[in-house]
Amino acid sequence: MLFSVSASGMVARLTSLLEVTIEPLFPEISSNSFESARVLLVTVEPNFIAIGPNHLAVGVNNQAWFYDISAKNDFELIDEHEYSTMVEKMRLNGEYAAVCFADGRVLLHWIDPKKFPAKMQKIAVLAATDSQGYSDKNKGQTLADKLMPYATRQQKTFAEPLQEGSRITDIELTEQHFIYSTSTGALVHFLLEAWVVINEYKHINPIRSIFANKAGTLVAFIDERGGVFIFNSLPNTLVEFPNAPLTAYQVFWNAVDEENPLLVILDKEKLTVYRFFTTSVPNSLPNSGTRVEGREKERNFVRIPSMSNLPDFSKLLDNSQPAELTAYAQSPLQFSTASNTNTASVFTKTQRSFQTTIYGECRLVGATRLPPNHTPLGIFSGQVCFLGQTGRQVHAPLSTHAFRTYTRWHLHEGTKAAKEAIASSAEDNKNIGTTDTTNSPHKAGDANSVSSTAYRSNKVRDKATKDLTKLPEAKLVSLFEQAVLAGDFEDALLLSDFLLNRARWHQLGLACVKSLDFECAIQAFRRLNHCGLVLAVQRMAAVEEKHLLYGYVSMFLGDFDRAQEFFLASSKPVAALEMRRDLLHWDAALQLARSLQPSQVPLISREYAFELECVGDYVNALMYFERALDRTPCVDKGSFLDGMAWLCEEPLVENISAMGDVAVGDWNEHEALCNAGIARNTIRLGDYKRGIAMATKHPSRSLKKECALILEQARQWTEAAVLHEAAGQIDAAVAACLKCKNYDKAGILLKGAKVSPKMYLEYAKAREVIGSYKEAVIAYESAKDWTSVVRLLLEKLNNPADAVRVVNESKTAEGAKMVAQYFMKIGDFGSAIQFLVMSKCHSSAYDLAQKHKKMEVYAEVIGTDATPSEYKSIAVYFECEKNWLMAGKFFYFAKQYAKAVRHLLRVPYTDNSPALDLAIEAVGEAKDEKLTHMLIIYLMGETDGLPKDARHLFRLYMALQQYREAARTAVIIAREEQMAGNYRNAHDLLFSMVQELRQRKIKVASEMLDNLALLHSYTLAKLHIKAGNHVNAARLLIRVAQNISKFPSHVVPILTSTVIECQRVGLKTASFTYASMLLRPEYREKIDQKYRRKFEGIVRRPEKQTPEELEILRSSSPCPFCSADLGEYDLNCASCRNNVSYCALTVR
Repeated sequence: MLFSVSASGMVARLTSLLEVTIEPLFPEISSNSFESARVLLVTVEPNFIAIGPNHLAVGVNNQAWFYDISAKNDFELIDEHEYSTMVEKMRLNGEYAAVCFADGRVLLHWIDPKKFPAKMQKIAVLAATDSQGYSDKNKGQTLADKLMPYATRQQKTFAEPLQEGSRITDIELTEQHFIYSTSTGALVHFLLEAWVVINEYKHINPIRSIFANKAGTLVAFIDERGGVFIFNSLPNTLVEFPNAPLTAYQVFWNAVDEENPLLVILDKEKLTVYRFFTTSVPNSLPNSGTRVEGREKERNFVRIPSMSNLPDFSKLLDNSQPAELTAYAQSPLQFSTASNTNTASVFTKTQRSFQTTIYGECRLVGATRLPPNHTPLGIFSGQVCFLGQTGRQVHAPLSTHAFRTYTRWHLHEGTKAAKEAIASSAEDNKNIGTTDTTNSPHKAGDANSVSSTAYRSNKVRDKATKDLTKLPEAKLVSLFEQAVLAGDFEDALLLSDFLLNRARWHQLGLACVKSLDFECAIQAFRRLNHCGLVLAVQRMAAVEEKHLLYGYVSMFLGDFDRAQEFFLASSKPVAALEMRRDLLHWDAALQLARSLQPSQVPLISREYAFELECVGDYVNALMYFERALDRTPCVDKGSFLDGMAWLCEEPLVENISAMGDVAVGDWNEHEALCNAGIARNTIRLGDYKRGIAMATKHPSRSLKKECALILEQARQWTEAAVLHEAAGQIDAAVAACLKCKNYDKAGILLKGAKVSPKMYLEYAKAREVIGSYKEAVIAYESAKDWTSVVRLLLEKLNNPADAVRVVNESKTAEGAKMVAQYFMKIGDFGSAIQFLVMSKCHSSAYDLAQKHKKMEVYAEVIGTDATPSEYKSIAVYFECEKNWLMAGKFFYFAKQYAKAVRHLLRVPYTDNSPALDLAIEAVGEAKDEKLTHMLIIYLMGETDGLPKDARHLFRLYMALQQYREAARTAVIIAREEQMAGNYRNAHDLLFSMVQELRQRKIKVASEMLDNLALLHSYTLAKLHIKAGNHVNAARLLIRVAQNISKFPSHVVPILTSTVIECQRVGLKTASFTYASMLLRPEYREKIDQKYRRKFEGIVRRPEKQTPEELEILRSSSPCPFCSADLGEYDLNCASCRNNVSYCALTVR
């Protein structure tokens, strides 16, 4: 069937003798004028068809008719052209037609002659205004003169130089380029805008056919030997398709240009899918000037499975059901060898050596059997468009892109349908409430249609998501591997998000880095939460130089040899040295340093020596340490620094030695490290004298310690002790001295420095063995081994006094047991009991005390450390001895409260008897009503007729936590103390009771608060008088004098002080009032004689109240409860009847 496919994705095919149908290959990339198929009726049956973005050409033999197909309504015949010879093939773009004749010539001409003059005039006017194109010498030219260079652009003939058998074999025409190939292997790029040849590549073999991408920058071609290549015209590089079929006859590019395009090679039996990565890390550096000399050269063949194993379209295409095609195409193709290793060789062109070479990789993805009676027309986003034998188009996904069934609605929304759905949804949201559907029904209908399109788009996307979630993990993994192999990393990233597998994210990230897709790699590594990988990729993405970038990527992927090649070819070859040093590849680092950075050879030798020392190769380690001290001078200090300045990120250090290679301070440090290594390895190899001498001279303490440890391993204890002492490791030095039995030196070291107790212990044991007991005791004391100290004092030195002192100070149980045994031997049972209790031998102490009538000693010593059973044993003993106090006490400790209370109440009562206090504590802990009642009866005197002090009752209520009763008792006791003149005792009792009640959140009675405030005022009044604060003292004394009946024991002294203080501060009225009270007959004789006359004068000649006195008495502040006016020294509010808080220092 006769057909033609344009770069814009349109196909024109002959559907009958005089009928040409034009329709888009894929609906997703169709133009607005061809949303559905359109038919053109022609006058003759054509034998060739060509279609461009705006034109259609049909022709017979040497005649061609050109139609304008850009209009939506109808097709217009714009030109009829008759050529000089038979037309073999034709290509169209927006303005030109390229016609290849049977004799091998090509004619490039303008399609619409009516539009060419306007086009030419526009170009000329633009050129006329170009200041660079038209200098002063061109001024004055006519328009015709200016148009002359462009008049020849209407058509041009291309023909090969006259050679035998030379001809143009194939042509391609894009919007910017005209490209043709020749039988001599030439591939020529002709730039339409400049109307000149801009590039010409000479292939080793004749070129049979060419296939350009939409932009024309990439050209795939097939040579006469069946080789398939991609030529990149920008950097002039050639990449061969790996494992290309020998019978290939056509190459399809993806219908839409992309950075890493998808290609399909057609042969008679199958479709072979490739992904071309325009930027990828090459397998090796290319040799400048390399040419392709044969298909077998520089190729890596991978065996393709037999045709019987390939997926077959024919079973499904018989019925021509697209849904079945989609389901069938998801069957993956398995290769026996990993196809990601099949990278094409790279070839470069010599005539463009000044250009930057960009490497590419063509990766074999898979293959599928070509169905019979179906002609492939093109590919787009993993789908193939076939022309079936019925004459209609059939679309099916490639088996290598089965994952697109699930991912296309998530990631590939740039297609027309998705764009319409998204745009319509946004337009609906924008126009809600603003569209007038009554006057414009057409618009309303469009809005409904658009909304339904958006709804369908969202619905399909949701369905794809549900389908992904339902897939088993094995299927998801298969789709993910397929997407990674196909180079569709965004699809793979989406699938990995459903897998949630860290290994898959890591695999995807490495694949993206290898293809220089850093953005996708960063997203994959971020999902791993691996900050280091993300930062590494971000830093690589910032590198602009090609070879340096390839080096870092190869290093990232673990191919360090290839990374070194790229680093050495870059502008920063020292990066190879840095890589080898970081990897600890010291042999390679030394080789690189000798040529790149000789000043680093000593440093690298030192690092290599360190590694050899760590693995136990001491002979070679010593050799490299000695070599590291060989400081090879630079040829010329100035030239060396100038040559290496590019390596330094900071200004060079001014302190450069005369050799010009390394700073003096750095070299001194390096020399010290090398000498340390020489010292260590010399000792390891048995040359102790030289090694110890070097270690002793070296200032490093750590080196001395290391060498001492090496000597210890060699059992050279004396030398090790010397080095340990020099390093300040006194513990280790003492240990070495003890091992070589140099006790005198060990003793000197112990006295001269602070060492650990362990060393003292070792030294003491050694001294005890040789019989130096005093030195051993001193060492044991320093080691805090008190048991050994006591043992030696008792057994060897017969010094029990010091032994007792040591036990009392250290509280050692074993030592106390030894001392107890000693006292039992000499008959001092009281001391023996004491030390037995100290050694926790309570049963032995009890038996000894019972046997020798020393129970009081045992009871006194045991304290609170015994168990209830031990306390009970003591109580029973005292009960038999009728010692009621001790029996009750230990029954109380044994938690037998009833017996304890009964025995304690049998003790005769005295004011200071501890028995009653213990009985109250026992009742408080027992919480037993019978015991409480028994004790209350005893306190009331009903048992012995002697009422007890109320203080005991208060303590009982407090022990029982009956705080209200305790408070009432406290008030009674405080009142009695107050009546007796013991104001401090009464104050303390009330204050403690108020604090206890407030802590228990129990309301305090007003009577208690008033009494406490009164007693507090009396107490502070004396302090204010001494401090000279007479106003506060007078006001506090007035408060006390107003309640003078509560102070019967000191009425006259209190009133006397009140009158004096009031007189001092000018409170004349108050002074007169309390002076009159003092002169009553019952108090008159008790007044001190020196104050009586003054008081009589105050009473006889009363003074009027002054404004100052009135101001003092009327000072007030608002009540904190009701805000009523309250006198400054009033503690009770008359309005709300609340007790007001007061200051503890001023009581106001």
